[in-house]
Amino acid sequence: MRSVPSINCLVKLKRILVLFVFFVPSISFSQIPASELKKFSPLLQKEWKERSNQEKALFIVAVKDIAYFKKKIGTYTGIKIIYEYEPANVFLVKTTWREIIREILPLDEVLFIDVHRVAKEELAVSNFDISIDKVNLVHSKFPQYNGNGIVVSVKENRPDTDDIDFHGRYLSTTLSSTIFSTHATTMATIVGGGSNTYYEGKGVAWGSSISSSNFAILLPEADAAYQQYNITVQNHSYGTGIENFYGADAAAYDASVIARPSLMHVFSAGNSGTQTSTTGTYANVPGYANITGSFKMAKNIITVGHIDSLGVVLAPSSKGPAYDGRIKPELVAFAEDGSSGAAAIVSGMALVLQQAYKDIYGYIPSSALIKAILLNSADDIDSKGIDFTSGYGAANAYKAMLAVINAR
Repeated sequence: MRSVPSINCLVKLKRILVLFVFFVPSISFSQIPASELKKFSPLLQKEWKERSNQEKALFIVAVKDIAYFKKKIGTYTGIKIIYEYEPANVFLVKTTWREIIREILPLDEVLFIDVHRVAKEELAVSNFDISIDKVNLVHSKFPQYNGNGIVVSVKENRPDTDDIDFHGRYLSTTLSSTIFSTHATTMATIVGGGSNTYYEGKGVAWGSSISSSNFAILLPEADAAYQQYNITVQNHSYGTGIENFYGADAAAYDASVIARPSLMHVFSAGNSGTQTSTTGTYANVPGYANITGSFKMAKNIITVGHIDSLGVVLAPSSKGPAYDGRIKPELVAFAEDGSSGAAAIVSGMALVLQQAYKDIYGYIPSSALIKAILLNSADDIDSKGIDFTSGYGAANAYKAMLAVINAR
């Protein structure tokens, strides 16, 4: 005759089952078909099993048909659309890993999924010198070209809007973060500081209008926002981890430039130049392919590494190639404490060149043309010719300005 389990045994068994469910979270989706798994970013393909099925996160999702996806997702109460960038069919959604794997990943409409990362400011610059990149020569020879009438957006947290170096030139928008950042203030000063506090606070485009945009979402602003505020340069002095793939965010930034051809996105390459990537085509190649962020793999942007005052690429400056062998970074510029300041210098140069071109030819040129001018006028450094350490070379504002003025 079989014995009947005691009440205590049943209670213990129930507790064990509860622990099993909560502490072995991936058991409910331990297998994903290969056709679906490839939709995950390379990083998620390695990490998804470590996630709890009840853990909530923000996900970047690229789809074929934006209207169909919105209609489909509208039927799920556990999935919330946080942001969408329509030109690239990219969404930012908030949901659990269970919903991503069981409901979103199997959809034929879904092309790519990545988890949204938190951006990190890539150091501030404590030793600012615009003479290295010949910006001071432009100020001396062409003082009328200071970015006047051109608008830049600094995408990160909010700079000090009361800083007198921006007096009368800070453009308040609905895009700004509520979080104050000294790093953002420094970047804005490098791009367009007015030297009202001290002569070393004079930025590259000291007559430009400065705005701010929150980097809590690592996707472009809506195209209408760039148009509304007349933003033609956006500076991105932040990064995530080393990511050697072309993600939905990279596609979004490429689409952003296609939608607004005069809009230039300038990114810092990163400060991981001494690290070795463990993923991608160039995995385990010491000191190379360590650009910090898949969005920096975009094709229509500029990524910028950093050099010292002697024109030597500093070891922490992140290096290429891009995931597919393209040149990254495209340029380097002076910034001894990190690539943040280098990107800000190039953003300032782009503003000044845009103003000069508009003054001479009557309109702001495409970002492709400004990019070509900056790359073509750079000073060759490091290895002879184009390379994955310095790209096309060190940015030279004076040569770039001469190219615009002399129609070269």
